[in-house]
Amino acid sequence: MWGFFYGYGRAQEIRGSAGDIDTTSAGARWSHLWSRRGQGPWSGHPAFALEVLPLTVFFQDPVTVAVGFNLLYEHHFTARGRVLPIWRIGAGALHASRPVPRGETRTNFSLLTGLALNYLVTERGAFEVEYRFHHVSNADTGFRNPGINAHTLLISYTIYR
Repeated sequence: MWGFFYGYGRAQEIRGSAGDIDTTSAGARWSHLWSRRGQGPWSGHPAFALEVLPLTVFFQDPVTVAVGFNLLYEHHFTARGRVLPIWRIGAGALHASRPVPRGETRTNFSLLTGLALNYLVTERGAFEVEYRFHHVSNADTGFRNPGINAHTLLISYTIYR
């Protein structure tokens, strides 16, 4: 499966993290479903995915641009009609044009989890809406590690092979 997405996030101050930074990102996702189906409450298909983020913008002073990637575990639950729920969890890295948050490091790590609803519009295509909690920080490689904790809404289009 291939997907193309756009997201907008708003940071929340949590235990000293930067709370005054909004983010936006655009990218592509490639997912591969495992053939084995889960059982019981985990019925559906597990998958792994790679997201490429050629454009992430942090709205801080000054505005900062970053590139990066995420490796994800996805669980595609059993579809309910045309609606397919998906849970994602993953980690990745970002490299920015300036330190993020301001005064810290240019290279950061990210952790994320999210819930998505995939709505099939054709036999091979679906629109998707996802809520994602996204943590970005330098993992204590800088002088400080305030990080950014963003609540993010993503919209995407997925193409099934």
